Amino acid sequence: MLYGDQTVMTTNLKLTKFKNGEDIPQAKSAEEWERAGENKKPAWAYYNNDPSTAEQCGLLYNWFAVNDPRGLAPEGWHIPSEDEWKKLGDFFSQKYPRNVNSIKSKTEWTRYENGDNTSGFNAFPCGYRSKTGSFNQFGGATAWWSASKDGGGDRSHNSMFFSFSNVYHEYNVAQNNRASGLSVRCMKD
Repeated sequence: MLYGDQTVMTTNLKLTKFKNGEDIPQAKSAEEWERAGENKKPAWAYYNNDPSTAEQCGLLYNWFAVNDPRGLAPEGWHIPSEDEWKKLGDFFSQKYPRNVNSIKSKTEWTRYENGDNTSGFNAFPCGYRSKTGSFNQFGGATAWWSASKDGGGDRSHNSMFFSFSNVYHEYNVAQNNRASGLSVRCMKD
């Protein structure tokens, strides 16, 4: 969907292969997820290890899958940079001031209220996976990786984070280090 001059997917990514056709390893247990992060290896998971969540949530990826040189985004698309997410957030703030409901999905928000999705962005509350493999915040929050790296350490940015009734830009918290599992949205090249 076109937002200003940016075309953004209206669903979260659910690819299990890199752009070159190689498999992205699935982490089916908390131990496999944690080990992938410790070894700085790419991994993906269904929220709560439940394949039925993929339809609405897509998959959760660690940073090592997002940043892998084999490419996570499909041909003609890319994972947005921090600046691109900020620009999208600014567009939403101007077009839908103080109305986060226009960005949120119509279902599954168990804290506060569901959205009306008038923007078409369909922010579904998919939660995230911690670096230790636990699943958190389904129904209450969702976050997407950006392609930008921070200044160092083991953290990377997730630029858009929706929680309850708030939108945060350039959001980077301790639990969202590179071993965490977040959703991915792509922008058109």
